[in-house]
Amino acid sequence: MSACDQGIRRRPSSQTTLHSIVCESKAYTMHVLVTTPSGDVYHLDVTTSMALEDMKVLVEIESGVTAAQQTLLHNSVELRDDKKTLEELGIKDNDMILLTPLHFGLAPQASSQTPMNDSEMMRLRMLGNAQSMQQLEQTFPEMADAARNNPTRFAQLLQEMQNRQVELERARMREMAALQADPFDVEAQRKIEEAIRQEAIAENLDAAMEHNPEMFGSVTLLYIPVEVNGTKVTAMVDSGAQVTVMSPDCAEKCGIMRLVDKRFAGVAKGVGTAKIIGRVHSAQIRVGDLFLMCSFTVMEGKNIDLLLGLDMLKRHQACIDLKDNALRIQDALVPFLPESELPNFGRHEEVVEGQDGSLIDAESGAVLQPPREGSTNAVGSSAPSGAQSAPTPPQAASGSTGGRFPEESIKQLEALGFQRAQVIQALEVADGNVDVAAGILMQF
Repeated sequence: MSACDQGIRRRPSSQTTLHSIVCESKAYTMHVLVTTPSGDVYHLDVTTSMALEDMKVLVEIESGVTAAQQTLLHNSVELRDDKKTLEELGIKDNDMILLTPLHFGLAPQASSQTPMNDSEMMRLRMLGNAQSMQQLEQTFPEMADAARNNPTRFAQLLQEMQNRQVELERARMREMAALQADPFDVEAQRKIEEAIRQEAIAENLDAAMEHNPEMFGSVTLLYIPVEVNGTKVTAMVDSGAQVTVMSPDCAEKCGIMRLVDKRFAGVAKGVGTAKIIGRVHSAQIRVGDLFLMCSFTVMEGKNIDLLLGLDMLKRHQACIDLKDNALRIQDALVPFLPESELPNFGRHEEVVEGQDGSLIDAESGAVLQPPREGSTNAVGSSAPSGAQSAPTPPQAASGSTGGRFPEESIKQLEALGFQRAQVIQALEVADGNVDVAAGILMQF
């Protein structure tokens, strides 16, 4: 059996029978890849003498898209003449052809009723969800107004948004087809590799948001009530801090500032630097019903009054029990404070952006989000998370942040009806990938 016969022996088509495809014995057999915007890939064995209309039959058999609905692109050029052979159209062995069904774009006029019904269902669903309407008012006020007052206008805006998204996807697929035209182009292969990497990142983000949305929420830090030298203090428990740290104001309030040994003064280095005033070698601290002896490193630059570090926790064999949400220390069980009872600095974290793109808690110095991949200034801290100093203030306003992304990418997303600040935030999350950013914006 010839390769041509192998390529077409699938199942009979409703429009063209397999017997209508004639393969010349002397024709050169080649392999082509047919891809779709949704990521489907079909492998076809064809001959150079095969007509385009015959290849469309094979595509119909594999994809289920009728020949009349097929739009085939080769090297970003649409294949129009069905009577020409593949050789005349310039299709070679291992070439990739993009299949874009007509229904992927604008819907035919005959089926215009279905999108209208879909848009009306979406409009009613959004009107019944106050949170969705609030988000829509912030991101797309015109559509929010149309949802309330003008169903026809809402359907038009929704269709325009979908059309723009389709055009973006088509442009991306044309770019991919152009990049794959020359498999020996090093720069093109590098861009393809980056596109594949970004697609994997987007899939990973979608999976996390769908299956583990709690990963994107904030976590309340661990605080317990203690007494230092008879003075009530709210202390943060941080097993990542090497030493127990106290602020100068708290030391003054507890009456132990006079005991600070300034011979132990120095500089704590980590995310920035902080001045260490000295060390209180021994003072009494009450945890639950226990009275324990503890040493404190008095350090400036912290809004946290007291941070119980690993030195104190190990010395008294403490255990952070997250199942019971309590600190077990010897025979005592001290519950962690609920969020409603936390001090202001414990309830609302001030987050600033580092120079390398990391997100840092301005008060505890904890790195909430690591530096972006590829950054050369990744933070490698030798000091504990609780013993970090306040980081550098934010570098720039949102306007200058947009300079990190091409203006063309920003305008493409603004054309979808979103504000510039929202576009820049989406690009930040998507690491500059326009398609991923568009998907994030569409979710709101």
